[in-house]
Amino acid sequence: MLQQIFSEYKSIGLKVIPIEWDIANKQPVSHHNWSEDKEWKLQQNHNAIMIHTMDCFAAIDFDIKNTKDKELFTKWLQIVTNSEPEILSKVFIEKTKSDGFHVWIKYCKLTKKTALADS
Repeated sequence: MLQQIFSEYKSIGLKVIPIEWDIANKQPVSHHNWSEDKEWKLQQNHNAIMIHTMDCFAAIDFDIKNTKDKELFTKWLQIVTNSEPEILSKVFIEKTKSDGFHVWIKYCKLTKKTALADS
């Protein structure tokens, strides 16, 4: 499954860096430098990936576990589907380990991390 995600992210132009992640301590065991300009490949010890967002890529993070409205993403998706369905062909949506969602977008005017809502 990680190989599929790794390949899909690379196919849309993201810089994907494989890492070994300590699940119990929630931190990387091994970690590569963002500035290393090379073609990364998954190895047997890699169990996670880092995404270096650059060149106008960003993610809208629906952190469902920390919000009162557990249907927030579903409501957002329904609004987009009903009002501007062509947007969905221009984004990449993934489900996170904590049952949230990342909606990857390409938008060059976003210059920093921006909170769109409070939990």
